[in-house]
Amino acid sequence: MKLESIEAVSAAREHVFGPYVMGPYEGPFVTLLGILFVLIILFTVIVLVLWIALPFSVFGVKGLLKKAVKEQEKTNEYLRRLVEKEKGTED
Repeated sequence: MKLESIEAVSAAREHVFGPYVMGPYEGPFVTLLGILFVLIILFTVIVLVLWIALPFSVFGVKGLLKKAVKEQEKTNEYLRRLVEKEKGTED
């Protein structure tokens, strides 16, 4: 297509529809779709990062839970001894 014919079509379009006519990829609907697309991509990236990090956090907490259980068992043993001692002194 020649440049002159493109300018002629643009001039005719402006004459019929006014000085500004939205193209096929302009307007509020397309803008909202673009924003929605960006938000979906952002959400997907966040979920993907969390999903990849999940196993590391599980294995990291596993050792801490083992320590907490050992401490709980020690505390239960101390309490059991204390209760037995108290029962022995009550008689």
